[in-house]
Amino acid sequence: MQKRKEIPRQADKNKAIRKAREFIIKNNICWLPVDPFAIYEQQGWFLFSWKEAREVLGDRDPLFLKKTGADARTSIIRGTPDIVTVYDASVTPQTRIRWTLAHEIGHI
Repeated sequence: MQKRKEIPRQADKNKAIRKAREFIIKNNICWLPVDPFAIYEQQGWFLFSWKEAREVLGDRDPLFLKKTGADARTSIIRGTPDIVTVYDASVTPQTRIRWTLAHEIGHI
C-alpha cells in the first residue's frame, strides 16, 4: 500500500506555478477562456453536478457538498486512480462555476 504524502505546512508558490505551466503546455492550452468542462472530459476525470452525483453515486450528499457549503469538492475514489468532482450547479453567476471547476483542477 502506498503511503500518503504529508500535506506541507506552507504552500510552495514556485512549485504551483511550475506545475500549472506544465499542465498548460501538456494540454496545449494557448487561448482564453479555458473551458474547464472540456478539460475534465479530455483528462477522463468524472464531473457531476450535485443532483447528477446523487443519482449516479447513490449518495444523499455526495462528497458532503451541501454539509460543508462548498461550491465543489474533488476526491479520488478509494482503491482506484479515478478522480471525481461534484459541483453545485445552482451557484450564480454561471461564470463562478467555471472558476470553481478551474480551482478544483488546480487541486488535482
